[in-house]
Amino acid sequence: MNRRSLTNYAANGTVPDHLALIAALIGNMADNGLDFRQVLENVDIKKKKPRGNKRLAAAERTNPMDSR
Repeated sequence: MNRRSLTNYAANGTVPDHLALIAALIGNMADNGLDFRQVLENVDIKKKKPRGNKRLAAAERTNPMDSR
């Protein structure tokens, strides 16, 4: 998730349900003395390719003739 997306949510005063759930679980784990960092380190997270306009812009930069 783009960090700018988070600031947009903050400015709007809303938080997506999935982010609220993650925050609540991590907070509860910390309150109960559980090391959530160790759990997160064991998760294999792969960076996703950009979607939408970013993907289109990247494709045009790499091969401008394809858009014609």
